Amino acid sequence: MKTTLFTASLAAAFMVFAWSSASADDASFTFKDKVGNGWHMETVAYLNGEGLVSGRTTLKNYNNFLGFTGGLFIVALDENDNAVYASDVHKWGVNSAFFKKCKTRTEDWSEQIPVEYLAKTAKFSIVQMHTPTNRVWTWIYANKQTIINHAKYVADLYKKYKNNELGADDVLAIIAAHVN
Repeated sequence: MKTTLFTASLAAAFMVFAWSSASADDASFTFKDKVGNGWHMETVAYLNGEGLVSGRTTLKNYNNFLGFTGGLFIVALDENDNAVYASDVHKWGVNSAFFKKCKTRTEDWSEQIPVEYLAKTAKFSIVQMHTPTNRVWTWIYANKQTIINHAKYVADLYKKYKNNELGADDVLAIIAAHVN
């Protein structure tokens, strides 16, 4: 691989690299960002002369209690740092570490900078960030009646247990049969 002219600048959690679209050289770049409390993203990206960006992103979570959704997108910039193209956001979630050293998730992805923007592209940036979702609340809302029904059922079992209508073994057997 020939040496490719590039400059790097770190600002806010993203890097910008100069790249000559007229060059047929391939280039590779590494992006490392802390995107939250114990949340890290590392991407190795490869850019070819036709504007295909392919990468491998690793999300690392050292937070014991909170999972996170990390996302990234590509921005193609002209020589005056004006954005000429921005990709859609690629997103992946990783669970909390829960008292293990780290939870890790690695994903491969690719993005094609459209040919009509290549001639204008002098630099590109990959922006990595925490992209929170409401996955848990969405699931709870979608399943609220089931959750309510289960809570009522458990409350009824507890009431029967407290009134000596059911023993502990009976309650456990009913719950086991219900779960299985």
